[in-house]
Amino acid sequence: MQLYAAMMLSFGFFAAQMACQPMKIAQDNYLRASCELHIFITTATALAAQVEVDETTSDHNFALGKILISSFVALVPVAFVLVVASKVRFVTKVLSKADLKVDEEDDQMLLRSFERFQIGLASKFTKFTQAILQLLVTIRVSLIDCS
Repeated sequence: MQLYAAMMLSFGFFAAQMACQPMKIAQDNYLRASCELHIFITTATALAAQVEVDETTSDHNFALGKILISSFVALVPVAFVLVVASKVRFVTKVLSKADLKVDEEDDQMLLRSFERFQIGLASKFTKFTQAILQLLVTIRVSLIDCS
């Protein structure tokens, strides 16, 4: 009964991860989903190991061991290396672009600012925008206090 519950919970967390994707960067969502999938495979394998197999118990256990090792290698360390490589490529791409130019279109400027925000770097445009917003908040608070 506990394995059934664990299997259902792990699949539920996998489905919720795929539906919500709560991480800011897509690659982090994929790594989390692959780890959740590995947990599901592990609980399903544990459930399969409880099933009584008549004459081929050692072959059955050997096959289950191969499934566990293969799923671990593919879904945890290999997925981690792929995610890190993808994130490094993304950061390199974002940082290789020149700083924002005044003559760029607004949409392109906003997109590049968002890309820099995703990797944790604020551009000159973002810092300027934040300063203006802070000034507006200060003015608003001053006007409310005067009323």
